[in-house]
Order: sequence, then C-alpha cells, then structure tokens
Amino acid sequence: MKPAFEIRKLKMMITRDFSAEVKKIISEKLGVDEVTLAENLSFHDDLGIDSLDLCEVIWEVEKKFKVSIPDEEMENLRNIGELIEYLDQRRAA
Repeated sequence: MKPAFEIRKLKMMITRDFSAEVKKIISEKLGVDEVTLAENLSFHDDLGIDSLDLCEVIWEVEKKFKVSIPDEEMENLRNIGELIEYLDQRRAA
C-alpha cells in the first residue's frame, strides 16, 4: 500500500495531465496559446465558446480520456477548471 503522500502526489500529476490536455484541446479549437487559458475562464463569457464549440471540445475530451460526459453534466460545466475537476472525479470513480 502506498503512503498517503505518494497517493496525493500521483493525484496531482494526473490532474496536471488533465489540465494540460484539456487546455491543449481548447487552444487548438480556438487558435489561442495554451498559457493564456486559466482554469477560471468561463467557456461562454471569457472564451466565447458557443454550445456547438463546447460540444466539439467535450467530444475531443471524451475521445482523449475515454470517458462519456452526459449532456446534462456538460451543461453544468462552466469553465476549464470545472471540466478538469469533473475528469478528475470520473477517473477516481
């Protein structure tokens, strides 16, 4: 059994991987630099992502991480950080 410190460290690494990959997908979709994508940026208000663009981003995320995000859940994701947290929780389940 791994000590709690190692488990927390591993969880942080996985979350960073989610963060980097999600930002990469969004930056490719929007044509912006990944470093400008803070986790608190709103998909709609700050990034100007409409519902179709968000569906495309979510579809790419689902393919990348081999998860399924139901439409009802997708509608509740307001920013990059919430999407990363959602993926983190799904991976832990």
